Amino acid sequence: MTVPNRLTILRFFIAATFLIVMLHYDRVEWLLVGLLLFLAASLTDLYDGILARRYDQETDFGRLMDPLADKMITLIAFVYFVEISELSWPAWLVIILLARELAVNTLRTLAAVRERVMAAAMTGKYKTAVQLTGIFLVLLGLIFYRLDYVSEAWLNGVSWTTMFLVLILTVYSGIEYYYRNWGLFLACLSKNHD
Repeated sequence: MTVPNRLTILRFFIAATFLIVMLHYDRVEWLLVGLLLFLAASLTDLYDGILARRYDQETDFGRLMDPLADKMITLIAFVYFVEISELSWPAWLVIILLARELAVNTLRTLAAVRERVMAAAMTGKYKTAVQLTGIFLVLLGLIFYRLDYVSEAWLNGVSWTTMFLVLILTVYSGIEYYYRNWGLFLACLSKNHD
């Protein structure tokens, strides 16, 4: 059990705590705790990747579970953004985000069964970076709004800018993922293994 893998497991616990804390999104103090948890999860994600590459500790567990931990906490946040009245994210957006993750993870699982390595595109990394940064800014903006430091228009600007950037990058990276791995996708559809 390497340090990067332990950080990945820790991120699952942070995600579960974040889910519980965000049940109280109507109170500023709980939002602040949620923001700190989200920041901690983002930093452990960055740190475990650096450690795994620097000390050659990349493992199959890490390749599988690290992206899953990321997706858990981001999707939890997006679902809450639909629920929080000041943000009013449309439910269809979260459905698209979830569909993209399911489609890509399904292809990864099929590749793993066939003992193939799927190349990760840089747009997927950009997508994750934009999602993490955007969620942090929206949560921070919501806290400032609840404390009367910023206007509703400012909060809406941050929220909707984040929403559209996340949507565009998520859809684009999903399409690119299948485009780059189209041969693998077709091979998975066929009955004959290599």
